[in-house]
Amino acid sequence: MSKIFISLLIVFGIYSYQGNVDDADLRFVILTWKPGQDTSTEISINFRINDKTEIGKIYYDTKPGDGTPSSYSYSREATSKKFKGLTGNVIQYVELSNLTPGVPYYFIVEDETGEYSKEMKFKTIAKDAENITFVSGGDMGDSDKTIEMMAQAGKLSPDIAIVGGDIAYANGKFDSWERWNRWLKGWKEKMVTPDGFSIPVMAAIGNHETNKWPGPIHAKSPYYYYIFGYGDSTYFYKKFGKNLNLIFLDTGHINSYKGDQLEWMEEQLQELKDERLKVAVYHVPLYPSHRDFHLREAEMGRKYWEPLFNEYKVKFAMENHDHTFKRSKKIWGGSLATNEDDWTLYVGDGAWGKGGREVGPRWYLEKFTSDAHFWLVSLSADQIRFKAISDKEETLDDFTESY
Repeated sequence: MSKIFISLLIVFGIYSYQGNVDDADLRFVILTWKPGQDTSTEISINFRINDKTEIGKIYYDTKPGDGTPSSYSYSREATSKKFKGLTGNVIQYVELSNLTPGVPYYFIVEDETGEYSKEMKFKTIAKDAENITFVSGGDMGDSDKTIEMMAQAGKLSPDIAIVGGDIAYANGKFDSWERWNRWLKGWKEKMVTPDGFSIPVMAAIGNHETNKWPGPIHAKSPYYYYIFGYGDSTYFYKKFGKNLNLIFLDTGHINSYKGDQLEWMEEQLQELKDERLKVAVYHVPLYPSHRDFHLREAEMGRKYWEPLFNEYKVKFAMENHDHTFKRSKKIWGGSLATNEDDWTLYVGDGAWGKGGREVGPRWYLEKFTSDAHFWLVSLSADQIRFKAISDKEETLDDFTESY
């Protein structure tokens, strides 16, 4: 028996999270989309109930109910995945399909004892929507500041949220439920619009999602794997509305910059060559604002990914990892762009809760500070607006580009 497997058995056998419960012991609810799901007609509801329940169920409808199962027209039993050997940590998944685009859905979660949560709601993405808003950032953690910034973002009523890695700062440790529970509780309670809609999230993987052990993703990055339910994939594509095409990438945490990921990336971008707006989302920046420009990962990204960004006109890259705020100048082929049509902008740098690191002038930086912040990004038919908002609710940047 391998040393890694023995270690897993020991950790799983001795650790079980104990914490406060609410909503019939409902630990968390995350709304997301698995790779391949249509964002206008499908959604994945991932949740954890209590320390014992292994069977859950979702009741849902397009109109509000009174919070009891009989008041909803539809139901779906969950599929459960359990952290092997760790008593009570069961993640459950319900994949809803055949939904109507652009309408509200109301739902409750029921456990195997017949207890159920209060009613929650979400809204599907309109299939041909040109006006879409999302918030984006990374390097969060589970601090009070992070939770407060979640509340700030929720008040802005985004359609979706994009997290660029380093989520709960649990480092892929199997005994790190406390960090994840605080982050997940904050997300469930604070990432809600003023009208009460829960905000779906899609998350790229970061270095603080992984441990140092070799092996498949469910061992190397267990919480990212189980909570978000993306399967073995750490790079994937997702379309929102008519124009927004997001390419989620893995900056070497599970998959290499080259190899299978690079091949997939080129094939995906080739399929999207006629799409007007392509945005890359990943963790380690190609153009860092704090770390060394010659950081190995940054150089790998510039060597293998930047040529594809340029070839297929990926106009914007959402970067993270440095715990600072930055907007790059327009860059093309590793230099400042000289053609008004040929450029990529790099925005970041991962401070949705973290922040405060030193940042200074570099040839490729247009704006930069050390402030914690997240981005509010708004699309119209032919323009995209980026607004960086600090933890003090100050505007750090606000610019608009045509696409």
